[in-house]
Amino acid sequence: MDWRALAAVAAVVVVAGLAAPGGAVPNAQLTVSGVTTAPAQPAVGEPVTITPTVASSVGSDEPVEITTVTATVDGEEIDTKRNLGTLSPGDSLGVPFTTTFDEPGTYTVTFRFTGTDDAGEEVSVTREETIVVSAVPAVRLTVDDVNVQPATPTAGAPVTVPITVGNSAGSTQPLAVDTVELLDGNQTLMSTGGVGSVSAGESITVPLTTTFARPGEKQLTARLTGTNANDEPVTVTRPVQIVVEAGAPALEINNRSAIQETASTISMTVSNPTQSTLRNIVTTVSVDGAETVINRRVVPTLAAGAQSDITFTIRPDVAGEALLRTNVSYTTAAGTAATTQRSTVLSVSPLETDVSVRVETQRADQNQQTQNLGVGVDGILNANSGQQEESDQRGAVSVVVSNLGNAPVSNVVLDPRAGNRSLGPRPVTDVLAPGEEESVTVSLARTPPSEVVFETFYNAGANRSSATATFDPAGSRGAVSVTGVDLETSGQEVEITGDIGNPGASPVSGVVVAVAGSEEVSPVYPNRDFFVGEVDENAFAPFELTAEVTENATEIPLQVTYFVDGDRRTEQLTLPLEDPVKPEVDNTPSPVLVAGVVGMLLLLLSVIVLFVRRP
Repeated sequence: MDWRALAAVAAVVVVAGLAAPGGAVPNAQLTVSGVTTAPAQPAVGEPVTITPTVASSVGSDEPVEITTVTATVDGEEIDTKRNLGTLSPGDSLGVPFTTTFDEPGTYTVTFRFTGTDDAGEEVSVTREETIVVSAVPAVRLTVDDVNVQPATPTAGAPVTVPITVGNSAGSTQPLAVDTVELLDGNQTLMSTGGVGSVSAGESITVPLTTTFARPGEKQLTARLTGTNANDEPVTVTRPVQIVVEAGAPALEINNRSAIQETASTISMTVSNPTQSTLRNIVTTVSVDGAETVINRRVVPTLAAGAQSDITFTIRPDVAGEALLRTNVSYTTAAGTAATTQRSTVLSVSPLETDVSVRVETQRADQNQQTQNLGVGVDGILNANSGQQEESDQRGAVSVVVSNLGNAPVSNVVLDPRAGNRSLGPRPVTDVLAPGEEESVTVSLARTPPSEVVFETFYNAGANRSSATATFDPAGSRGAVSVTGVDLETSGQEVEITGDIGNPGASPVSGVVVAVAGSEEVSPVYPNRDFFVGEVDENAFAPFELTAEVTENATEIPLQVTYFVDGDRRTEQLTLPLEDPVKPEVDNTPSPVLVAGVVGMLLLLLSVIVLFVRRP
């Protein structure tokens, strides 16, 4: 037989082996995943609960109905449980058995699980477990429930954990308690020793007090260590769960921005989240790269749930980001001193200084003038004083200082100057916040008609700066202009009509407009001049003039006189004469011409007579 035949025979044998009933993989499988014993170290006569856990293997593809579970101890059945339900693949089921042992020793406990799959075939699994049973201890300790005081402890405040340890009535010996400890993992939070002895059937309570720096859930352990009458160590533990709430004052930073080289305010809110009053809350701040002008605030007491606003002042040196460190120390209701820290990043903006100065004209209310007849000397003096005040107001201006920058300016002072003469410095305001403005009234009634410089000095950051505005008093006073002129010529006489306007900021009075004489122009009746009187600001009044002109006249000169703020002014102007005056034509023949014509006619008549008389 060659190798090809051998290979074919081997393949047939393998297939046949796989098809044999003994080699098939069952569709349902059971396993026992574990066995637990409570208590873990049982004693003679003490009830012991043994719980095996059966599972349907993940490799199963069919559910299993658990029909019976039998438990035997050293071959002797102790109990059988029936019809426990169906396990799907991956499911598990714990079945507890409780028994007692009469004698100490080592025992073998066997569990057998029996069930059926979907095809009705039996599926089973067996598990053995070894249990060691000890004799009844001379000392049996118990730890009662631990009630934390206060029931809602807070971080930083004292917490008392009273641990009550009892020596069971089943004990035959007293217990000398050596130490009682409160553990957080392997760390001992609090311990006490030399507690004393606990007789059988008695108990003792040991209070342990500690503090927790941080809030949260604490999984602790209470542990008691003692010695029985045979000098054998005895230890008992009990888990203790504590939920610690925030006990430190809560600190909220309301703003995290400042301005370079400027005293910037940082505001915070301190609140008490605990159920007790906090005392002596001291908050301090420090900032990298900044001067802390005001860096400490104290809140004497803060009731439960209350809050308090506090502010600090810093002056950063440079723009950018700066680290703000906050330290809060306080005293809890139990008198314990504690401290908490917090850090945050401040945004420091570059200093932007922009101060604007502008000048606005003012005008006193003319309706305030009143006449008071029959008054005494005091009345006359008061009237004169009022007239003087009105005169001053009529020449007054309002200087407005505005802060257009991003930081406040301080110690703002206005120093007006007319030429080389100072009108006297005067304060504007101590502090001018960004976006705000302040005004100062300055009288220019007695100021010479020259340009006035209003220079404003102020502190911005660490520097003393200034801003200026110039003002021309003459430009703000009343003035006159001639508008709407119309010229009508009749022979050599011209009638002039128009308006006198006042484009200035104060009224003018005593306005007289007249024709100014020249070689070609003369004022004539009926309107050589015209009295206009008073013209308010932004108002006008009509006038009418008459003049006589020659044929060579091309313009008519006018003269306007008026008073403004007590000053007399004279304005000269000319009106173009677009249509020149033409002389009147005399159609009467001159005597010489008449005599010549008569002479020629007489001569002609003489010639005709001579010709007629000749023979």
